[in-house]
Amino acid sequence: MRRQVMGVAAVIMMGAASASWAGEGVRVEHPWARATAGDAPNGAVFMTVTDASGQGDALVAAESPAATTVELHVHQESDGIMRMRAVPSLPIPAGGSITLKPGAEHVMLMGLKRPLKEGDTVPLVLTFAKAGTVHARAMVRGVGAMDAAGEHP
Repeated sequence: MRRQVMGVAAVIMMGAASASWAGEGVRVEHPWARATAGDAPNGAVFMTVTDASGQGDALVAAESPAATTVELHVHQESDGIMRMRAVPSLPIPAGGSITLKPGAEHVMLMGLKRPLKEGDTVPLVLTFAKAGTVHARAMVRGVGAMDAAGEHP
């Protein structure tokens, strides 16, 4: 009986951590971070952001108490080499969405205050150009975790 109760509690906690958050005209869905190995100084957060206003928006900043610096990043190919670089914003098309995922756009956590461990959550404050701020929590998944679309990161 105790095992069943613990199993149900775990499922409820996972559901709560992978839920959606909404702001004025945007929806943040399934935010997650990959667990870090050892004393890795940096981590990344992934999610899907949908424009519910029909007018488009842009993610312009992110903050988290889990890191000293938080930046918006993209991957770009240069001379056959993929490189990450910080960008001032990530546009969200009118009535559409953007999926932040490994190897693409993401929220970069730099100067982690402690390792990201599977099962932890990472608090986030996301700032949008039009929608303002949205508070969310990203569930930390194992190193080999799948993204929301079921793709291997």
